[in-house]
Amino acid sequence: MVGLLKVHREQRLPDRLRLKDDDFSIQAVTVSDPLFWIRIERTSSQPVLVSDIKRSGLAPDAVGRALDAAVDACAFAEPVTVLHLLDIAPGGDQVAVEREAAALAATLVEYARLRHQRVIAIDKRTRQKKTDLIVALDAV
Repeated sequence: MVGLLKVHREQRLPDRLRLKDDDFSIQAVTVSDPLFWIRIERTSSQPVLVSDIKRSGLAPDAVGRALDAAVDACAFAEPVTVLHLLDIAPGGDQVAVEREAAALAATLVEYARLRHQRVIAIDKRTRQKKTDLIVALDAV
């Protein structure tokens, strides 16, 4: 079942951000940029699995706010201390991976700031020709 979620915390979000959910995930989309998309797999424990994060034309701070809203919608019982971003540059070469990793680092710093946390480490891991980012955050 697909539904729209309300954003629970008062915050400045990207233009017309919509949070959607289904049985498997929470998604953040925006009407102003149809190529933007975040998808977080539903799970009851950490790490938080971000299966898709397509920044498109949005600034890192806007993507960080959208990621924050999507993680909030997941309603984890404990503060989030690990994010696992899967396949950050699908089909991309090493240059694309490095460019995307650098852009996502700025997004993740904004996400952590909104949650009153700090990014402790960002680790790139390769699996089956795909590059993931494992992000460690300090506890709140």
